[in-house]
Amino acid sequence: MTACDVSQRRRAGDVGHQLNSVQAGRPAKDWKPMPLVGPGVMEIRVRLESEYRVFYLAKFEEAVYVLHAFVKKTQKSSSLDIELGRSAIASCWKGGSDASYQG
Repeated sequence: MTACDVSQRRRAGDVGHQLNSVQAGRPAKDWKPMPLVGPGVMEIRVRLESEYRVFYLAKFEEAVYVLHAFVKKTQKSSSLDIELGRSAIASCWKGGSDASYQG
């Protein structure tokens, strides 16, 4: 197994563990609100050899929605990443789900 493989597994494991906590009703280990993306949107932060971010929405009763995941290359989230998160929220609304949004 290469060092890259180990790093990818650690990153995926950390994000997965944090999302599992959110799904169980507990807060992620390292998170912050992201009102620029939308109401109720949170960001999971993973710091390894690079900075990784996951925008998610946990305001629907039936699910945690992962809106966007990316490698953060600057101190501020890029406008493209913010817009991709916003677009994903719009897709949730268009999905026709019976979801009850609690934002």
